[in-house]
Amino acid sequence: MVPEKRVCRVSGGARGTGLLVARDLVLTASHCVPSKEVRTSFGAGRVVWRARKPDAALIRLDAPVDVPGPLRWGRVVGGAPLVAHAIGFPRVSHPRAHHLEARLRPDFSLAPLTAPPQEDSWRGFSGAALFAEGLLVGVVTHTPEDWENRELLALPVATLMRDPSFARYVGAPRLREVELERLQVPDVIARSPAMLLRADVEATTFQPGRERVLAELDAWSGGPKRQDALLVTGPGGQGKSRLGLEFGHRMRAKGWAVLHLRDDTPDLVALTSVTTPLLVVVDYAERRDLARLAEALPEQEPVRVLMLARHDDGWREHLGPHASLLSAAGQIALPELFTEPPDVRGLTGEYTRGLRSLGLDPRGEVTPPREARTALGVHMHVLAGLLDDGDEPAQGRILDHEARYWAATAVRHGLDLSPGTMRTAVAVASSIPADTREDALSALALVPGVRDLPEDARLRAAGWLRGLYPGGERWWGALQPDRLAEWLYAERRRAEPEVMREAFRLAVRLGGVLDRLGLTLDLAEAEAIGAGDAIAALRDLAAEADLENSGGVLTYLDSLLMGAGHYADAVRVRQQLTEIGRATADNDTNRWRLIRDLVALAALADPDAAERAAFQTGGRSPYLRATIFRRYLPYDYRKHTEGVTDPVTPERRALAAPALVEALTLAAAMYDGEPTHHGWLGALHFWIMDAGETADVIAAHRVLAEAHRRLEDDPEQARYLTNILAGLGASLANAGRFEESLAAFTEAVERYRRPGAPDQELRRRAEKDLGRVQQILKHDTR
Repeated sequence: MVPEKRVCRVSGGARGTGLLVARDLVLTASHCVPSKEVRTSFGAGRVVWRARKPDAALIRLDAPVDVPGPLRWGRVVGGAPLVAHAIGFPRVSHPRAHHLEARLRPDFSLAPLTAPPQEDSWRGFSGAALFAEGLLVGVVTHTPEDWENRELLALPVATLMRDPSFARYVGAPRLREVELERLQVPDVIARSPAMLLRADVEATTFQPGRERVLAELDAWSGGPKRQDALLVTGPGGQGKSRLGLEFGHRMRAKGWAVLHLRDDTPDLVALTSVTTPLLVVVDYAERRDLARLAEALPEQEPVRVLMLARHDDGWREHLGPHASLLSAAGQIALPELFTEPPDVRGLTGEYTRGLRSLGLDPRGEVTPPREARTALGVHMHVLAGLLDDGDEPAQGRILDHEARYWAATAVRHGLDLSPGTMRTAVAVASSIPADTREDALSALALVPGVRDLPEDARLRAAGWLRGLYPGGERWWGALQPDRLAEWLYAERRRAEPEVMREAFRLAVRLGGVLDRLGLTLDLAEAEAIGAGDAIAALRDLAAEADLENSGGVLTYLDSLLMGAGHYADAVRVRQQLTEIGRATADNDTNRWRLIRDLVALAALADPDAAERAAFQTGGRSPYLRATIFRRYLPYDYRKHTEGVTDPVTPERRALAAPALVEALTLAAAMYDGEPTHHGWLGALHFWIMDAGETADVIAAHRVLAEAHRRLEDDPEQARYLTNILAGLGASLANAGRFEESLAAFTEAVERYRRPGAPDQELRRRAEKDLGRVQQILKHDTR
């Protein structure tokens, strides 16, 4: 809606409407103020910037006035009409302003949807500010004499921003995309010391040291593909979120629409209306519904999707067939920002200004950290050093000062809570994704010191927590950065273990599967919960997740079980993954995912055979050894199983060969002669020959023979086929199936004898084997 308290009358040789865009600056249409000296509802002033084309002017007030709340600017990036609003004075003598609702077309013509007061004309509406989705998008510049069958015209503020002097006067605000506003991560204003550390507050300038990564991102965005995606990974606190924001600023400066996708967006249909190049930045990508995003991306304009995640540990393999753009995206591992202790003088000055803006009195100098740290670690070191001179870890010191913010706001809500109660309440609220007030009250029922309060006091407590940190569409938000929230959770777990254990159990019952998965993994990584709690939570999630999400949950559960040395349980999880894979293997992407899950099952079911296969394959192709085996082999297997109760049983070992034969069959059906694909077939073949029974080996030979036979017009594929047939003959002979063996050897020898056929040593061996089989059959006939 329109911020009515900013709207004013203007007169200076003509009359119209204006908008207070800063404490001493009013925006209006140029033709409304032909004179230099101007009067407004806020007082006298003078025109300091004017443009005839476009028709706009800025008035500097003689005395500044209080600005009622923030003003956000925007631009239109789609081709569909929008509903816009303005407040103005259709007749200057009219005592009150009039609210206009209109349909805003892409050419910035306005079709009014509201009726006028009495029979006034539009004339005094010139200069009125135009808002859509709460964003200032234009200025009304042309008004007709009557109301009927006439349109108003407006000027986009995006056009005004192209004038450097105008941009300087108004502070060069960033223009948010109107059509995408409801999908954007909300703006955040720091209200406490910890909030200065949030990436989206941008309390400090972007740190140097990321030029190489930004250059890679710039090259990627300018690539030839119409749609492309990229994944940037790095541990928490490495600077991923801030990198995404900075890259978004740079792309906006190039004219791209930029969406920093919020995590509570039920409807992405607005994306389809975008008619300019689009960058979508997805933070915490490993816990987001990326399949739905991939389906909603516009198809006509260039699109880039930048995913930010802590790791790339298998979660993309379960995105589904419609998200192949994202599952196959390239990856950049974000390096450490500081490789040696940094100079913190610049950060010290910026955080000093930030703390003073909160009414705090920071200390003077901050000593540099004694060692290089993550980006967030350095920022926390500086902020903690400005808050006090303690020797405790920075996280704890910052939280001690943050507690003063909690206490002051609790008093304003009429609450008298102990420090420990407040810390527990904030830890619970930061871990439980409460969507409604009822969810919030359920969470607070766990907090000692709150749960026994009268109902009205518990409602005030829920309101207090809601106001601490922005939560978007949810009832409350979480303490950020994540490392601070994880520190607080771990602290309260030590102080009140039963309370926090119950809070965790409630947290993993509320919210979406991916939200709960992310919470579990973050707390487990920060050692704020034990491996047992994390494993139990993921088991519950896997049991209730739908087919689309269960694969990702099981992948993480498998990883946790492996880390804890529970290999028998991990085998069962991998069996579940293969069952899900079979149910969704309706395209090549999903079939390759199933192949990888089958390989992972075989590697853990019979790790000895997998290691031997890895050794054989590594001699022929180190690349294949790295890509196929390194990821799936539990290299610490023997460390965990020597002298303990989880050895490989015959039943477990028997799972390997059938899984490998199934994987080989799937891979062979898609074989197109590509060398890496051929390497996969060869690696699986060697593995089956080591791990499988004779029947498994014969099945593998037959599968490979059919795959190469399809491509035998290629001499190289014909050679592979001939060698496979010789191997099939030998395996059949070993099984006593001599008639089948005779057929395989006969075809192999015939192929070896063709002009120009290579492998003459193999030919002689096959002829010798063929003769033996013929003798055996001849003897049997007698």
